[in-house]
Amino acid sequence: MDKESLLKNIINNRSVWIILAGFLILISFGFVFYKYKSALWELEKVKALAGKAVPNENEELIKKVGKLIELPSGTPVIATVSNLDQLKDQPFFSKAKIGDKVLVFMEEKKAILYDPKSNKIIDVAPVSVPTLEATGSAKIEEKLTPTVKAEVLSQKYKIALYNGTSVVGLTKKYEEEVVKILPKVEIVKKADAKENYEESILINYSDLKEEEIGEVSKTLGIKVGKLPEGEKELEGVDFLIILGEDKDDKGV
Repeated sequence: MDKESLLKNIINNRSVWIILAGFLILISFGFVFYKYKSALWELEKVKALAGKAVPNENEELIKKVGKLIELPSGTPVIATVSNLDQLKDQPFFSKAKIGDKVLVFMEEKKAILYDPKSNKIIDVAPVSVPTLEATGSAKIEEKLTPTVKAEVLSQKYKIALYNGTSVVGLTKKYEEEVVKILPKVEIVKKADAKENYEESILINYSDLKEEEIGEVSKTLGIKVGKLPEGEKELEGVDFLIILGEDKDDKGV
């Protein structure tokens, strides 16, 4: 084979290898591009599912609890009971179990203890939550401290309501407001007072201490007083509330 033919063969073989190498490189880039696009498609699918199909757990929890009880206003801070030892001295958590949820409504300082497994409200009570606004939900259990107010207002009471105004239906309206603050209250009697009164009066028939009665009075926004002359003494109740004109358009 002469030199010219040998040179042509070398050039032709080199061209073949260059074309083959280019073809392989093209295939490699195509494969990488396909994998890249596939990864992007999968990522978009995951984002779409996360945005549409996966519900917000807190929103679902609030909806479930809202079907069982009328919720206070505002968005609650939600915590999970994870350490009963830290809560054993607090009456509010006496029936709590690991995994129970606590919904704390900061505006009204009210807490709801909810069992998600049985879908039941375990307890509802006012709470004192120091520096709650700066506290995350993970630490909220540590801030739920028992107070005289929480213990007193979480008890069961029998209350009689007297309408000491000329406003029709005031006792019914006020009953709805009281139940929001004292969830375990029982209104055993509603009637009209003998006279009209400018200010509402809270008459105590319970065995509560003076400090405890003061908490009830402060929460309801009604001063403690004696039964006015002409009004009949009651039995079988813890409190008599005579609604005055100061409550005719303000509620609790």
